[in-house]
Amino acid sequence: LNEVFKIEEVRVASRTKESRELYAKKMREKLDLNVIPTDSVEQAVKGADIIVTVTTADEPLIKKDWIEPGMTILKLGSYQELDLDIVTSVDKVIVDKWGFISHRSKEIVELLEAGIITRENIYAEITEIVAGKKAGRVNDDETILVIALGMGGDYVALFSNLYKTAKEMGVGQKLKFSD
Repeated sequence: LNEVFKIEEVRVASRTKESRELYAKKMREKLDLNVIPTDSVEQAVKGADIIVTVTTADEPLIKKDWIEPGMTILKLGSYQELDLDIVTSVDKVIVDKWGFISHRSKEIVELLEAGIITRENIYAEITEIVAGKKAGRVNDDETILVIALGMGGDYVALFSNLYKTAKEMGVGQKLKFSD
């Protein structure tokens, strides 16, 4: 993310003080970023531009009241990490693969079963955004939820095709992913 967005600060929340402090220390050293361990999820989330969740939570960790205009929420875990109201209140919900998400994302499954949302509430799949079939963010105040639980083979095919197309067109930029 830092290669694209030039992140100035990362706030980390974790169940234990030891794990969040150790993670923050390692990431500060590895990424040369200001990584701050926080005492609560709320402290980590409030005022952030980008929220990334990767947890094994068995109850919602992120509250709707903490979400502000312009935030992007990247939900990478299949457990229930978000208040259900977040899913229904953001401007756009983007998923990696609807067929997978509709069975694996706890928030989506619960909202579907309750009849609160349908496929029509999902703005796009990531591939539609990347292919230019649908717009990504269209204004700075748009709040976007991206649910990407991982479709490894699909990602390999997608990014292989993107790389090939970018090379043919002479566009793109090189990103450093690791040393």
